[in-house]
Amino acid sequence: MIRKSLFFVSVLLIIVFGIFAGAASAAESREQWPKAISFGVPSVGSAPYIIYAGLGEMMRKHINVGGTAEAVGGSTAILSLMIRKKLQFAQVSTDVIYDSTRGLGSYKDKKTEIRQICPGISFAMFFFVRANSAIKKPEDMRGKRILVYSPTSAPVTLCADMLLKSIGLTRKDVIAMPIIGQPDGVRAITDGTADGFIWAGSPLAPVSAFAEMANSVDVRLIGITESQQKYIVENSRGVLSASEITGGQYKGSPDTIRSISYDVPLVCLPEMPEGLVYEVTKLMFGKEHRQEFTALHPTARTFMTQRLEKEPPLTPYHKGAIKLYKEIGVWTKKMEGYHAKALQEVGLKE
Repeated sequence: MIRKSLFFVSVLLIIVFGIFAGAASAAESREQWPKAISFGVPSVGSAPYIIYAGLGEMMRKHINVGGTAEAVGGSTAILSLMIRKKLQFAQVSTDVIYDSTRGLGSYKDKKTEIRQICPGISFAMFFFVRANSAIKKPEDMRGKRILVYSPTSAPVTLCADMLLKSIGLTRKDVIAMPIIGQPDGVRAITDGTADGFIWAGSPLAPVSAFAEMANSVDVRLIGITESQQKYIVENSRGVLSASEITGGQYKGSPDTIRSISYDVPLVCLPEMPEGLVYEVTKLMFGKEHRQEFTALHPTARTFMTQRLEKEPPLTPYHKGAIKLYKEIGVWTKKMEGYHAKALQEVGLKE
């Protein structure tokens, strides 16, 4: 009887110590988390700034880690700060992710490792012209004044150049003008100093600058054909995707049109703790806080798990994100294949 009692006491102690050891381990893990992290975004007031500033507040409230949105500029500048460990999380455009993780282009001697958390924000290409313009389709751009390349946004330039290629043109066939941001395009259309402009914006929610322009000047959106869309997607190294811009968002453009889009994925430093990345991913996609996250900004609705299978990552996923995706049942064999291919392409085992 005494032996049985001692046995049960021993088992009980093992269980109790196991529980405390597990709790201590979890506590130690959280103690290793940074007390605050920064999200690198392009500019103050932009959709990414609002979304990631809001996500930072959700982090502070729900997981006791402070998060702030740092307005840095374009993806090149953002990645530079990530490499120097000044930013822990950031949105980085797919073209910069592709080149930097493979040591291509301007990153030939600066190959770096970053991990994807989710596809992030999706931006569609907008091609606006005045309503009375002779430009009815992309082919009509020949000889016209178009804001068609950007010194500050490589993805916008890529979209425009690929559009030109899809119709057998180059910048030499148009009067190519530079565009720094939305205000440049709006001003050029409003003042009549250009026939049209190409820039990016959310395909789901009206871009305020575009909406204001459409309400003050008669403009229309130019769509692309299915064959042009297919050509662009197939020849963009996986950087551009098929997209559409919902009709009725802008005065003068009642119909939904075909376009192309690029992602600006949310990525992080590879050394970020697995538990922290898991919790951040859960704030975006877990049922408990999903409504709170999507309420941050209309563009936050583009953060959808349905996009995971449609858009292969150009850099491997972080283990913390994978853990959450497995937990909610969206980490499929297809996803596993995407991840394995990305690992192979960037020269990593895991």
